[in-house]
Amino acid sequence: ISDTWPNLAIGDIIVDPSNVNNMYVATGDSDSWFFDSYGIQVSRDGGQTWHLKNNGLQDVTQIYRLVIDPSRPHILYCATEIGLFRSQNSGENWSKMTGIDGRINDLELHPSNPNILHVAVTKNRGWSIQGDKNQTKSRNFDFEYYRSTDTGSSFAPINIGFESTSDESDDMLFGRIAVSPDNPNIVYIGGYANNGESLGALYKSEDAGLTFVEKAPRSTFTGTIGAWTMHLAVNPTDADDVIMGSVTAKRSKDGGISWTSLREPELLHVDLHDMKWQPGTNRLFIANDGGLEYVNDDGIHVLTQGIRVGQFAEMSSSPHGELIIGGMQDCGTRIKLPNGRWTFVAGGDGMTGLIDPVTERSFYASAQLGWTIKGEFSENQLEYWDGLLFSDQEQQKATWETLIRM
Repeated sequence: ISDTWPNLAIGDIIVDPSNVNNMYVATGDSDSWFFDSYGIQVSRDGGQTWHLKNNGLQDVTQIYRLVIDPSRPHILYCATEIGLFRSQNSGENWSKMTGIDGRINDLELHPSNPNILHVAVTKNRGWSIQGDKNQTKSRNFDFEYYRSTDTGSSFAPINIGFESTSDESDDMLFGRIAVSPDNPNIVYIGGYANNGESLGALYKSEDAGLTFVEKAPRSTFTGTIGAWTMHLAVNPTDADDVIMGSVTAKRSKDGGISWTSLREPELLHVDLHDMKWQPGTNRLFIANDGGLEYVNDDGIHVLTQGIRVGQFAEMSSSPHGELIIGGMQDCGTRIKLPNGRWTFVAGGDGMTGLIDPVTERSFYASAQLGWTIKGEFSENQLEYWDGLLFSDQEQQKATWETLIRM
């Protein structure tokens, strides 16, 4: 969008449905801590020029969502880490709304009655940092769902189910909300489950958010959910077609009863950062660590093939340059063979890659926290693999970027 902004991180983008020349961009990361928000970039000419609007948002460092009222497009909502803000003059000025507090990590309007707001709130109960911003495995957050019927003049907390017990193990942390114009009374809420790593929780309402039932066993999402991002999307033309994921994603076409993986047999890149349905089609676009893909009835389609945006953390080559190896941020490790073909050799966040200078056939590849493997080449093919060079106990002591040398 621009090469001149203070940083290029973007948390959300919305377009005025009544005038597509009016565009709003939430600056800063919405799912990490690396680049703070500095306000809303606004364009009135379809993105040709931009003007920063942050009057009232000076204390905000993260923006999770921007939402526009389709029937009154001068009204916008901004979900931030310190509360919910509203603009009533097309983003020129913002004021913090009362009656709701905490990290507003998601917001949806009722598709046919924008006076009704569905709000996901995360209350911080003791964030703890270990080393490279690794979260402790304690109960740090509580999820709360709020509902407003008067455009946010007042909010009512609604229990979605897990609150009925005193057992913290069945709580839900960090939730997302999804609604569909196909049936505005159906509201989905999905989030991390507190009773086990990589488990997800999904709740469904059929009365516009007044009551909820849990729709799937939490083990349904084993291996799908991770402590990085969480996203939930429902088809605007089919309220039973819902997708939820974090590391990978699963899809239900019967309102949450049965689920299939989006990763098999096709390869959906891990670590999802956004999911949006394209109006008028059955395409769901997914932004992830690998770029941009879309899902339709034919499967998964990669849109970033050939776009050279990979970020190499470190590279090395054999003494005669026949082999080149490099670890890529978010995209594993790749090696260039003598025939010129680049080959994927290891996953994770690619770190150090080394070629044995003596044999010029042995290689080492590493990922985050010291995860390291050894491989061999023969006639432009991978010959065999050796296992981990570090034990689980040693890996737990490693830093995020653990360099290897030989």
